[in-house]
Amino acid sequence: MEVQFSGVELSQDEKNLLRAHIDKLEKPGIELDSLAVNIKKHEKAGNRHKFSIHLRAENSSGLSVSESTEWDLKVAMRESFRKLEKELKK
Repeated sequence: MEVQFSGVELSQDEKNLLRAHIDKLEKPGIELDSLAVNIKKHEKAGNRHKFSIHLRAENSSGLSVSESTEWDLKVAMRESFRKLEKELKK
C-alpha cells in the first residue's frame, strides 16, 4: 500500500502512532491501494492548537474519506482512522 503524507511535521512519537493506526487498517478483509494523510494545524487558542486530519483511502471498491478536528492530535488521529475503518467495512 502506498502512503502519502502532507501537512505539519510530526515528532517521532507522533509518527509511530500514525504508523500504528495505518498498520491497524491493514487487516484481513480491508485491502487498500493507497492512503493519503493530510494533517493541518489551525488557529492558536492560548498555548493550544487545533488539528484536523483528512484521510483518503483508495481500494478496488472506490474512494473512502474521513475527517476529524480536535484539540489533541492523538485524539484526532484515533477518530479519523476509526471513521475510515468504519467506512471501509461498508
